[in-house]
Amino acid sequence: MSELTSYEFVGTPVDNVNNVIQFPASIFPRSYENILFQDSVFTFYPYCEIALKDEIGAVIDKMFFVEGFEWNFRLGSDEQKIIRNKNSESVGYLNHNYVWSESLFSGKRITSHFSGTQNFALISSMIMKDNYNSRMFRNMKISSIVTEILRDYNIANSKIFTSSTIGTNEYPQYNMLNRDFLNNLADVSYQINKSPFFTFFNCKGEFYFMSLNDMFRQTPIGTYYLSENEKSTIDDWSIQNYNVMDSGLPINKKNYKYISYTLDSDGTISSNTHQLKNYYLKQSGKDKFTIRLRTTSNKNNCVNIGIRGQNKIELYSGKANNLFLDSNLSKKMEIVIRFNSQAVSGKTINIQTDRSDSQTKMSEFSGNWLIVDQQCLCGEEGVPSQKLIIAKSSIQINQQNPFYNEFI
Repeated sequence: MSELTSYEFVGTPVDNVNNVIQFPASIFPRSYENILFQDSVFTFYPYCEIALKDEIGAVIDKMFFVEGFEWNFRLGSDEQKIIRNKNSESVGYLNHNYVWSESLFSGKRITSHFSGTQNFALISSMIMKDNYNSRMFRNMKISSIVTEILRDYNIANSKIFTSSTIGTNEYPQYNMLNRDFLNNLADVSYQINKSPFFTFFNCKGEFYFMSLNDMFRQTPIGTYYLSENEKSTIDDWSIQNYNVMDSGLPINKKNYKYISYTLDSDGTISSNTHQLKNYYLKQSGKDKFTIRLRTTSNKNNCVNIGIRGQNKIELYSGKANNLFLDSNLSKKMEIVIRFNSQAVSGKTINIQTDRSDSQTKMSEFSGNWLIVDQQCLCGEEGVPSQKLIIAKSSIQINQQNPFYNEFI
């Protein structure tokens, strides 16, 4: 993709109402102060914000705030780009339906009419299908319950990404919103690989109820490079900026070693020991977690998991796995890339360095990373860019590291 790629942003009312303000590409980009699309594995619904210049009050005069009004928004391009293997593919679009959630009109100057910037705050239209329900799911796998709940949303199968779960039980949805119930199910979902689960929608309208392990096993959307050359600023696959973040002690200390207690059906109390070294996910046998074993030897926490019946073994094992969720995403990077419509939360990217010297290759930053948060921002110049927070559960450590043999 060259610097001459032409992007468009179009907003179309879903109800096809006459005389409603639209967001045509013909006035892009000069009429917009900024456009933001954001999603995250930690937030159930994606978010959109549009700051539209309204110097003569045309927008606010034509349509004041209409709560819940639905638009389809798309940002991107139909142009073709050349990827590294010399194949051609479309730039593509971030395309999803949103409803008007909030509005703010900021005045710029005192005149005889309202003038300033109209800020549209919007949230995924899926929230309008998120209703309170009271129902009981009996003798079902959690993954089967998720399939049943998704019927309320009417989502195409191509946009559904789920993982299978182990164990059957009774799961009551007592007057709960679907999103709250799905989050509760994610907290207790169980796979034998001890992987925690996430559930969310992203800015492409894709739904995820997937284990962290399965998300890491997805095919990356592309390979990005940490490099510095004269073409890196216009190269689609060069990282434009980055910050390395390791959450470290505040996140992990409580998970070094803890005891969980359950009250069994016969009235006895059972306890189990859980250590971080047995619960973080490895993408390869060479992966390490950068904590020395001696640091994690003492118990730091105890948890009461609850009453456990004979048919609830998987449920409480899933709850134990979920306690290590934050630690499994404590290795993070914040990167800035050129617009890629496929780069949304829940997808993976591959990162490589351009260094040829194996002794100096930064193996800690290479490999597959999961996108856990995505912000696509487009300003007045009309060229969108994306800030991604990407995460790993463990990393490859250079064997020359003096603590290599001590890391868990």
